[in-house]
Amino acid sequence: MVTGDADWDSALGDRRLFGPPTHAALGAILRDFALWVVPYVVEREHGGRVVYAGGDDVLALLPAHCALDAVEGLRARYTSAFLTRDALGDLHELPQAADPDLVVFRGMGPDATVSAGLLFAHHLLPLGLALDEARRLEHQSKGGGRDAVAVGVARRSGPDDELVVVSRHSRGGTPITSLVATARALLSGPTDSGGRERGAASSRLPYLLREAAPVLDQLTDPAARRRAIMAVANRHVAGEDGRRRLLGLYDALATLPPASSERAAPLAPPSRPVDELARLLCLARFLEAGT
Repeated sequence: MVTGDADWDSALGDRRLFGPPTHAALGAILRDFALWVVPYVVEREHGGRVVYAGGDDVLALLPAHCALDAVEGLRARYTSAFLTRDALGDLHELPQAADPDLVVFRGMGPDATVSAGLLFAHHLLPLGLALDEARRLEHQSKGGGRDAVAVGVARRSGPDDELVVVSRHSRGGTPITSLVATARALLSGPTDSGGRERGAASSRLPYLLREAAPVLDQLTDPAARRRAIMAVANRHVAGEDGRRRLLGLYDALATLPPASSERAAPLAPPSRPVDELARLLCLARFLEAGT
């Protein structure tokens, strides 16, 4: 809130004691989030099932194709300043005009951070192992500077460490959900009228980048590293649009945005952008395979 009065602006920006009224307000926010937001986002918007929702701790089962969108949906609502719900329980943004039929409740606000672990698990994987891996991913996301998400894969034989992606929710101004969608589109590729793929990346691309990552990530010149990615794209990605999308992915991963709030720990510039790109493409290829 900015008033234009220097004294008021200074006072409003000061930290205050966390007294009983603040405790009560925080408890109400977390109660409403668990009671209204989590079931709405998980079950009504994305067809999942809530296993547990207590304050800001959430455990849910979701279809693979919309799990990342659900994580971002929960984060968007959690960091909202205000939300409203109607008589049917549908959630809305705060309206511009007064509406007596809507119930207004508070969110944590844009300075809140969300750390999440998301596991794509084989349906025959023992539930206990899946829960342990999901908790491990959540812990990794907190180590990623808070306000981050760690995405992993567990096959029937167990977790695959080479498919773990840890990232802030946004990289280079692009949400991680969009980066994954772009990577999947790059690997699947559109088809022409004859059914032939055009503008698609070679299926070997993720693994070629993974092999080259230890060498390319040691280059001290960012421009030289980007030229190497361009050379790989010219050989293994068909079509100018496909090469542009690959370079866009790399540029987003090589650029770390500032912390989204004062509570998010600052991160150093990415030291392994090629490795991150390879992991992202490997994850996208796994999701495209539908396994």
